[in-house]
Amino acid sequence: MICVGSLGPWAEGLGQTAPGTDMDGPYMLGLALVALGALWVFAATGKQWPVAVTLLLGIAVAVIGVIDFADINDTTELVRDLSAGEDLLGALEVQANADQLRDPAWGIYLVIAGGIVLAVASIVAWNQSGDALQGVRTGETDEPDAVSAD
Repeated sequence: MICVGSLGPWAEGLGQTAPGTDMDGPYMLGLALVALGALWVFAATGKQWPVAVTLLLGIAVAVIGVIDFADINDTTELVRDLSAGEDLLGALEVQANADQLRDPAWGIYLVIAGGIVLAVASIVAWNQSGDALQGVRTGETDEPDAVSAD
């Protein structure tokens, strides 16, 4: 989800779209690939530290995504830049239509959702791997005892 969202459009307005690669999309893609590597290490070794890494990465992706979402919605700086070269009537027109200048697109929503899903899945994996490790330490397993045939 994060990889697709980071490459998709993050903002649209006035008939144009701004891809995530023009914003923090490359960073999000990098964080998602590091998380993928950590999940691979977890699957290969069963150690819990990679799950902690994916939890932190999921939280980071979600937080950065929310900040970028807020930046997309904040048109104050964009209005100031667009109206700087305009005469008074042009500047007033830009300010009156500020709500149509930029809207979040599906890519940023997918990135935020992906970060949340990664964090929640990491918590679930942490709990399940901790339960499995606890069972190994105490000698308890979920499998029924084998019945010996004499």
